[in-house]
Amino acid sequence: MKLTHIIYLIIAFVLTACEPLPTVTSTPTLFTVKTVQVDTAVPPLVEEYSYKGLTSYAAGAFENAMDNLNQAIKLDPAYASAYLYRGMVYQQQGLFENARADYLKVLTLPADSETQAKAKTQLKQLGIEVTINPSPPTSTPTIALPLPTPPKPVGVRLDQTFTLSLNQEAHFEEDDLLLRFTSVLEDSRCPKQVLCAWSGQAVVQIQVQQNGSLPTSFVLNTNPSLKLDTVVYMKYSIRLLNLAPYPEDPKTPIPPGAYTITLVVTRR
Repeated sequence: MKLTHIIYLIIAFVLTACEPLPTVTSTPTLFTVKTVQVDTAVPPLVEEYSYKGLTSYAAGAFENAMDNLNQAIKLDPAYASAYLYRGMVYQQQGLFENARADYLKVLTLPADSETQAKAKTQLKQLGIEVTINPSPPTSTPTIALPLPTPPKPVGVRLDQTFTLSLNQEAHFEEDDLLLRFTSVLEDSRCPKQVLCAWSGQAVVQIQVQQNGSLPTSFVLNTNPSLKLDTVVYMKYSIRLLNLAPYPEDPKTPIPPGAYTITLVVTRR
């Protein structure tokens, strides 16, 4: 193994061990990928850009990290480590869909087992379960995604309190307005069985659209002191009233499918 490879692995280990990346909680999705043969012949310039990207990420210079990692990928689109590090940058910035795409890309490229394992670990933080099936080196990488069955939409009216489960949609028929609960981005609320110095917070994401327009995403926060529990969409005000269930025991995480949010939508 080259010295630069060893340096990368040491830095990546320190980063993932000392500063956990942001976690998004969502309905677990099962991906199946087939591995390909590892090719360790990497141009030195690609390794240099990747190293610069990783060190910039460690220093919190995300823009510079992204520039270097993009350059590494441009020079060698099959260099799995650059996708892994770029996914870490995306995840740190809250761009979870971009991070997921890069981690999945790692699993379809020539990569050593440690790099693939790191990608799988990060995917689990994003609520995605991955299975890796061995295959001959000449086989074509494939990703199989089962089609989920979304919860049944609910019909509601303005000024009416309503509750949605994860991925469920509310339809305001009179206003041709659709609202969907898409994910729980954070749940750091202090469990009932623990005495905390801070009450913590939960952050959820919703999507709203009207008259067939493109969906607009919003983030709502349960922490009342931040006053981020209400957002405005066109002529409507959307307020988060509650996220359930509330954490009981820090050792027992809440299953993604158990979350529900209570909202109210009013006309401004």
